Amino acid sequence: MRGDNLTHRNPLAGAPGLVGDIGGTNCRFARATAGSPDLVSIVSRANADFAGPREAIQAYLAANPAQGRPQWAVLAAAGPVRANAVDLTNNTPWRIDGAALARELGIAEVRICNDLAAVAAAVPSLTEADLAPVGAPQALKQELPIGVVGVGTGLGVSGVVFAETEMVILAGEGGHTTFAPTDPLQRAIADRLAPQFGRLSNERVLSGDGLHLLYGALAEIEGARAAAASARAVSEAAIGGDPLARRALAIFSEALGAFCGDLALTLGAGGLCLSGGMLKNMQDVFDAGAFRQGFEAKGRFADDLHAVPTWHVRHPQPALLGAAMMAARLTNLPNVLRR
Repeated sequence: MRGDNLTHRNPLAGAPGLVGDIGGTNCRFARATAGSPDLVSIVSRANADFAGPREAIQAYLAANPAQGRPQWAVLAAAGPVRANAVDLTNNTPWRIDGAALARELGIAEVRICNDLAAVAAAVPSLTEADLAPVGAPQALKQELPIGVVGVGTGLGVSGVVFAETEMVILAGEGGHTTFAPTDPLQRAIADRLAPQFGRLSNERVLSGDGLHLLYGALAEIEGARAAAASARAVSEAAIGGDPLARRALAIFSEALGAFCGDLALTLGAGGLCLSGGMLKNMQDVFDAGAFRQGFEAKGRFADDLHAVPTWHVRHPQPALLGAAMMAARLTNLPNVLRR
């Protein structure tokens, strides 16, 4: 997938548009202008409130009519995009089809992109206030690729590569690679979880449901009582000082670090950005030291990984921001957003 010159002419520049971020649990929408970081009328709703994406967008437009009918839309969705359409990985009833939505909603251009690809597209527009260091602060080296990992209902992976005035956005499904435990305790946890799925992917462990599964497996191994009934409850228990929950968070943080370190090695990255709603919920108990330990534990390349900064994206809506940045390329959307 080839990126376009960032200053490419856009016939819809200045035209009112719609951006969306549709995940496995929630959908978020905002009004935007192509290529502008300014987002207005941001709304977040639960997917369960709607029969499908069309109804969700119609409800948003009906509640926010002041900017008029959008002339274009870029929707970031949590799943692999094929031919401008996607079946959400973690919300199986929802299929998002750009061409169908354009007809049904009366919008000239509706394009679908992967949600983590949208976050990657937002990276060059992030300010210092949007980024918090995970471990010792260092500057992102934008002359090198930057990896992007999103932790939420699922585990998303993307990256952005810079070449002079060009930016290449990478879209893939790296969260579904095989989970690789790195110590005996992680292997024991994996042995307990794998029979439930047949194959244990990284997303099965390094996600909201994954944290809760990990916590339950750890309780079985240690003969402890697993009182927390959800990932949020595990985080709350850890904040309250529960030792089992704290151990689960430390294991989760280290395993996530190992996964992110693999991505940094794969990309030859000059930095890595972590995003996703789950990290916002657990930021008070996320173990940055354990994360960096897993990130840097790469044998002969440990020194190389030690020099790679990792950052937590604190921008409230990075996928919406990235969708607006992607809209600046509407003249060449088939190349930029389709896979």
